[in-house]
Amino acid sequence: MGRKKHIVNLSDKERSELEAIISTGEHRAEDITRARILLKADEGLT
Repeated sequence: MGRKKHIVNLSDKERSELEAIISTGEHRAEDITRARILLKADEGLT
């Protein structure tokens, strides 16, 4: 049996904060990966 799908709904502010984490490159690789996952989940891709 698969894992339960979590619905992610980001606000515009949250989305721009995550995009800033990705674009600056000043954060840990783990944090950048997590930000990418959250953005894709918000788009319904995961």
